[in-house]
Amino acid sequence: MTGTEIAKWWEHKRKIFNFILIPLLVFGVYYGMNYVPNYSGERAFLPALGIFHLFMANIYFTLGWIVELFCLATFKLQFGKIIRILFLLVLFATTILFSLYIWVFPQWSFF
Repeated sequence: MTGTEIAKWWEHKRKIFNFILIPLLVFGVYYGMNYVPNYSGERAFLPALGIFHLFMANIYFTLGWIVELFCLATFKLQFGKIIRILFLLVLFATTILFSLYIWVFPQWSFF
């Protein structure tokens, strides 16, 4: 695969990634805004933190095709389909689990 094909493959998967991640963030921000006690005004920053988290998660996801392009350019190593999908699943899993940990699980402690 060429560098352009690699980037297109990863960017196509980003749509699925964001389709899963955005509802988690909306859920976390919604419940944080409505059900978390607001002792010192921290709720005012939740929407901005949600957008920042989404931005950083997408930068982390971009790491997938950056690593693959680096391996292709430096070591002339092309990822096979299985390696690429496993790497994609690792990025998906770590980001989604981190997002659940940050945005969803703390909200359950208030019920």
